[in-house]
This record gives sequence, structure tokens and C-alpha cells, in this order.
Amino acid sequence: MKKKLRHNILLKILSLLIAFTLWLVVINVEDPVDEKNFSNIKVNLLNTNLITDANRVYEILDNSAVVRSVTVEAPRTLLESLNNSDIVAEADFANVTVNETIEIEFSSTRGNNEIRSISGSSSMVKLNIEDRRTKRLTLTVLTEGTPAENYIIGDVSMDQNRLEISGPESVVSRISSANLQVDISDSTSDISTYADVVLLDENGKEVSQKSLTMNTNSVKVTVPILATKTVPVEYNTMGEPAEGYLWTGEVLADTQEVVIAGYSSALADVKRIVVTETDLDITGMDENLTKYIYLQDYLPEGIVLTDEYERRAIVTLPIEKEARKILQIPVGNIHFSGLPEGLAGAFPEEILEYSVEVYGLRSDLNRVQQEQVHGYVRIDELMQQLNVDVLKPGTYETTVEFSFAEGVEQREELVANVIIRKEELEP
Repeated sequence: MKKKLRHNILLKILSLLIAFTLWLVVINVEDPVDEKNFSNIKVNLLNTNLITDANRVYEILDNSAVVRSVTVEAPRTLLESLNNSDIVAEADFANVTVNETIEIEFSSTRGNNEIRSISGSSSMVKLNIEDRRTKRLTLTVLTEGTPAENYIIGDVSMDQNRLEISGPESVVSRISSANLQVDISDSTSDISTYADVVLLDENGKEVSQKSLTMNTNSVKVTVPILATKTVPVEYNTMGEPAEGYLWTGEVLADTQEVVIAGYSSALADVKRIVVTETDLDITGMDENLTKYIYLQDYLPEGIVLTDEYERRAIVTLPIEKEARKILQIPVGNIHFSGLPEGLAGAFPEEILEYSVEVYGLRSDLNRVQQEQVHGYVRIDELMQQLNVDVLKPGTYETTVEFSFAEGVEQREELVANVIIRKEELEP
């Protein structure tokens, strides 16, 4: 009886094994295991705050946060129902290695228990981890090209001029300048546009912004385009130097004309720049007057000087000590005018020349040649002084007038005796 029972148990176990094997065969035949590839699976990054909270930044290297291909081995019916959105790839920043890598773990949101295996073409996220650095720069507008002929750019303005940059220290430390580039080629009117921020290193090479964060990526820039015009500069003076000193009459200025710019309507009204006399006052001066004249101050609002080097003119008014010279004028150089008919004029025979003292600049006095100086005795004025209509022959005291070049002054009149006699008729 025991032998028979034991024999039945073995048969039953064998039957179960056969049944299970048949079931596996049926299953494999009806729903076989297969493989399927899923492309470009993005890796979810977990606990990134472990880096950022420590004031550090990370950069994904080699695009390793995207797995090009993930292979799933599972029953065919499950594979047919899976798509890219069901495949999960995760990298936990809590597991960063000393080599700055993180192992990628794969799973599926559906049928994960039925999956035989799941693996990717890459298994690590590669990182570059650095200290975070913040830098503040002043934005500069760089223009490309030139405006149309006879036009220039005015004072450029922008909505903001400060830029704050944060990112890996190795990148931020390379940044030397932050610029906004605007093309002004052949422009004749104002330009208003949003310009992208361009970062440059000290060699003028562009720095990639991929790993950086900035408080703005573009800024509104306005570039005025102004017409130009050349005008003369006029200098006015006033006053007299100290006693015993003279102004040479020269205005020595390093700027005689300038190029101004503005909108055409305003530019048409400006014919010249006039420096007012109050700015060049030589009253009481006993030495040269030298002044810096800021020409922009004499232009109306909206008109500017194009060249910064011409905005300040250096003006000198030469002041010299007065010189004195005594001339010996021959009596032959003194003429009579307005003599009544029949009368002649002469000087006493013992008088051969008269001394005349003149004053002026040394350079002007040096040009005076006494032999070329002429004087005049105006008989008509003498008769008016005597209140006579008929002048009788005799000796009279009167004034001798001389004509000198400009800048030469005779301060004391020459009073001389003149002899009026009847004119002797030639046979």
C-alpha cells in the first residue's frame, strides 16, 4: 500500500513539471520575449540642490544627460505597448563619484516587473563641478559699419547699462567685457533695436554663454544718427590792458572752425560759433591772456561738436609792454594845406626838423621810418581858430598833424611857428 502511494506522488510531481513546462512552452509561443530600442532618452537629474546649495555649479559634459539608445528585453506584448515616455533614466546627485560622474538607473513606468533587462548605450552622466562666481560689468554699445556720408552717431542710450553674470569660475573669470552690437551701416535716421549681449575675453574672443546665467540677454539700444556741418568760430574781445601795456590785436586760437552735428532742422540755424567778449576781457592785463574756451557752451541745445578734441579751444591774447620812439621829421616832409590863393607857407630857416614822440608796440614802431612820415599844417583850421576870413602874411603858432600807421600813437601835439607870406611869382 505504501509503495503504491509513493509511486502516485512521484507521478503527480512529474505531472506538475510536465504541466509547467508545457505552460512555459505555450507562453513562449503565444508571447515570446523580445528586445526593443528606445532613442534619445533624457536623464532626470535628482537632488541637484546638493550642488547649488553649496554655491557651486555643474555642467553636463559630452551631452551625457541624454542616452542615445535604451534596450529593453521583455515580453512582446509589453514591448508593443511601451514608448519613449515610459522609459525612465535617473541620475541622483547624492551619488556623485570623486571622478564627477553619476551612474544612470533605468526603469519603466509600465510593466516594470515583467521586464527581463533594461540597459543604455551609456551608463554615466559626466559632470564638471566648479565654484560659482558672480561678476558685474558695464554694458558697452559697439557699432558696426558707418552712417551715410555727412552723418555721425550721437550719444547712444540703452535701457540698462549693468550686467550681472553667474556661472563656473573658470568661465566667468575669462570674461573681460560685455557688449551690445548694433549695425549702423549707411543710416540717415535714428536706430532703435534690441541688441543681444555678447561676452568677450581680453583677446576679443567671444565667450560662450551656455553655462552662464545673466540678469538679461538683450537690451534696448537707441543710436541717434545726426547730420554734420562745418562752421567758423568767431572770437570777440573787450577791455584795455593796464597802463603802459598794449594788446597786439591778435587772437591766437588753435581752433578756427569746427564740425557740428544735430538734426537737420536745428542745424540749419547755426551759421557760426560766437565766443562772447566777456570771456575774453583784457581789462587791466599786464601779461598775455590765455583761456580755455569750451565751445560746446556756445551751441544751442541739440547741437554738438563731433570731435572731442575740438570741444576746448585754447585762446591767447598777446599783451606787450608799451614802447616809445622819438622821430626826427624833416621840415621838408611837412606840407601846407588849405592856403588861400597867393600865399605860401614856410618854417623858420633855423628849423630843419622836428622831434615827435610816438608810442606803440615794439614791432609797429620798428616799421616806422621817420623819412617816410609826413605832416600837415591845415591853414583852413588855423583861420577858423583866428576867426578871420582873410589871412595876412605873418608868423603864426599852429598845430602840425602827422599820419602814422595803425597801432602807432602820438600823444603830445607838435606846436610850431609857421611863416605865411605872399607867394613869389616866378618870372
